Amino acid sequence: MQMRGSRRFLANDTAALDTMLADDFIVNSPQNRIIEKTELLGMVGRGILAISTFEQKIDAVRRFGDIAVVMGVDSVVYAPPAPAAGQTHRRRFTDLWQLRDTTWEFVARQASLLPR
Repeated sequence: MQMRGSRRFLANDTAALDTMLADDFIVNSPQNRIIEKTELLGMVGRGILAISTFEQKIDAVRRFGDIAVVMGVDSVVYAPPAPAAGQTHRRRFTDLWQLRDTTWEFVARQASLLPR
């Protein structure tokens, strides 16, 4: 689930991200605000979230019926034209996936920046 999404972000592939993210996707972002799917896809499309590298370490995965919780640490290096181009951000994250019919959909994310 996770690696598939990172490749889509690295490629700025909004069409593929659109299919992975649930229509009601929501994220509590490291910018300390709530972002919904439409806004997130727009940010990717405009290059605000362009990334050159992405690494992720998953610490825990738990399934609760049709919900999967994924927790860990990730590191991204932003690429031009992102406002943070060249910067590396390390974050703790919690991702929620839900099995809807026969497909796992990414429904929610919470990410917090770690101190440098």
